[in-house]
Amino acid sequence: MKITGKIARITSDVEVIINRGGRHGVRDGQVFGVTSPPENVSDPDDAESIGRFSRVKAKLIVVQHSEAFCVARTFETAQVLPPAGIWPASNPLQPPKYETRKVRINRNGKSYVPGVDIEVGDSVTLLGKSESGDFPSVILE
Repeated sequence: MKITGKIARITSDVEVIINRGGRHGVRDGQVFGVTSPPENVSDPDDAESIGRFSRVKAKLIVVQHSEAFCVARTFETAQVLPPAGIWPASNPLQPPKYETRKVRINRNGKSYVPGVDIEVGDSVTLLGKSESGDFPSVILE
């Protein structure tokens, strides 16, 4: 079952509300992909358009739902440099130590992890259940 919707509100640095709920087929544990605007794909032989796709810029897991909407949370992690001042100045040749952090959403819609922006109005598409674990990085239209 294909379920699509939109980010209706960013409620915290890890949670959003999606405008789809139980009456649309949403269940706890489902994973939605927040997608970028669609991009065209052209045939390299004749430059004719052969379709479109959207990139999955973030993945969210549904943690609770009502009939009309659901709450979904980030669950992916990223390797990031620690805040300035933690890298040992006494040994500048020592490589920096990366930290694993949960992908977060700033209140203004920008993520702490470079390249991942989530904003109210962004499209979402159901990717599957959390048990499958292997989700696509693009959605074909």
